[in-house]
Amino acid sequence: MSVLLASQLAEGGHTVTIIDADRNHPVADWARRPARLDVLDSITEDTIIGTIEAAGARADYVIVDLEGTANLMQAYAISRADLVIVPSQGSHLAASRQGRP
Repeated sequence: MSVLLASQLAEGGHTVTIIDADRNHPVADWARRPARLDVLDSITEDTIIGTIEAAGARADYVIVDLEGTANLMQAYAISRADLVIVPSQGSHLAASRQGRP
């Protein structure tokens, strides 16, 4: 999702940096293919805030891709975010409960 969002922004003429802060780096190789994306993938808990701020100084958009577990790196990244998107998988139970408490 991060790469698709970044690619669409880049195609619109914006500069985009993706910070692949997942320790498995699933985005890094895949995201380097679109022409206008800058990918940073050597991110640690100690460097995440500085990396986000430095990327924000040179790019129109900074997208941070995080692993799906709660940790301090997520908290640090979210503290610098204008928007947080949490992908989730739909389920029949969730759909059938819409509109009901």
